[in-house]
Amino acid sequence: MKKPVTLDGLENKWWRGQDLNLRSPKTPNLQSGAFDRSATPPHRNQGRSKNQQKMSFLQAQRKIEFPFCVKRFIYQDMKNKSKNFQKPFERNRKKPAKAPHGKAVSGNLVKTGTEHLIWGTHAAEAAWMNPARTIKALYITDHALEAFKPVMERAAAIAGLTRPAPVVTDRKTIDKMIGGDAVHQGLVLDCAPLEEVFINDLIIRTQAKDNAVIVMLDQVTDPHNVGAILRSACAFGAGGLVMQRKFSPSLCGALAKIATGAVEYVPVAYEINLADTIDKLRVAGFNVYGLDERGDQSISTIAKTGKTVIVLGAEGKGLRPKVRDHCDMLVQLPTAGPIASLNVSNAAAIALFALRC
Repeated sequence: MKKPVTLDGLENKWWRGQDLNLRSPKTPNLQSGAFDRSATPPHRNQGRSKNQQKMSFLQAQRKIEFPFCVKRFIYQDMKNKSKNFQKPFERNRKKPAKAPHGKAVSGNLVKTGTEHLIWGTHAAEAAWMNPARTIKALYITDHALEAFKPVMERAAAIAGLTRPAPVVTDRKTIDKMIGGDAVHQGLVLDCAPLEEVFINDLIIRTQAKDNAVIVMLDQVTDPHNVGAILRSACAFGAGGLVMQRKFSPSLCGALAKIATGAVEYVPVAYEINLADTIDKLRVAGFNVYGLDERGDQSISTIAKTGKTVIVLGAEGKGLRPKVRDHCDMLVQLPTAGPIASLNVSNAAAIALFALRC
């Protein structure tokens, strides 16, 4: 007749080192003294490494003995995870949105690596003559230096500006500085960015004027389009330009080259929420018109006096619903040909002409 299993027997078997998860029992740990029930047994993780502790935990959960190949896989998996450890609250975090045109994003502005460079004859001349612009260096070829000397003399004699001495170099060196196939015309400026402008600054600048036009761009991210719009805004006397800070191009590089110096004359405000910005402009006395091909009225019906904001959207997407709803009215450019839409820079030029003529 078998003896009944008692609690003392189980405790004694456990204390001797009998491990039910293993196929063979451990060597008994013989003690000279009697077993003390009140004594605290040694911790199961004492003397074990972290990987051994994890393996012991997995074995206790699954009640199986892992083969050597499985152990090796688990150890390698733990090792790989330890290199790329990610906190639990970061695992479900949304990935940052990618910038348009394959460029990196830093501080919500699109960074191309040339934010401190301005090239092109007209853009460099306007920046050189701007007292608010800090010029760090001028890299120029021998041929371009002869044409740029009158600008340097005029800046020193008339404006009294102190500029650094030009660094004469070759065209290949300038090509490496700006990268790509940009047309730099043999000169490039290394300069600091202009002081940042906000929507309240534009309101204050146009406060004393009876007639003022401000251009607002809703997710227009192409630097060539923004540069062309800046050039038109400068030509038609616009009081400023407003862009969304997210994904907007910097006011240097290709944008400054296309603008041909308009960056130095037209203040540009970067705002986070364009809908809230529209509300601020309406409170300041501006009439806000969204340019949309689905508009009910033609832009020619808008009064050419007073303070006006013209809002243009990106090509294809147009104005976003929230921005469109905050406009006072949607207007369109009347077209008669088979193609009803225009490039956003061309549409901006026509709209500015219609508001001032």
